[in-house]
Amino acid sequence: MQRCIEDIASSLAEDTACERLMMADLLGLADLRLIVLQFIGSSRERLANIQVTEGYSRLVDQRPRLLGDILAQAVKPGKRPPPASDLPEHLDALTVAALKQLLADRGLPVGGNKAALLARLRVSAAS
Repeated sequence: MQRCIEDIASSLAEDTACERLMMADLLGLADLRLIVLQFIGSSRERLANIQVTEGYSRLVDQRPRLLGDILAQAVKPGKRPPPASDLPEHLDALTVAALKQLLADRGLPVGGNKAALLARLRVSAAS
């Protein structure tokens, strides 16, 4: 099996990459799947060329969930902000700098005095 994966991996091309990805996914070949995803996401130019192939159109129609894997390979996902409800117990005891960091981690504005920062954090936690 490994020999087959190596043969397929060595012959990857932009016009067949999506078919190979769908095949690897269908057969549960995690190693080949990763190799093909790395090939597809190796450059913006390659990804752009792959997007105009018939195989890509079939992938979009038949296995659209693979688009998320392609995107994650091409552009590394950022860090997710912590859940808004995951706040320290004693917010009032935190410094302004610590409050601003909590807000920044959640993608919220960091301006204002301590009371405004506390209020913004509490509102975000309640929603």
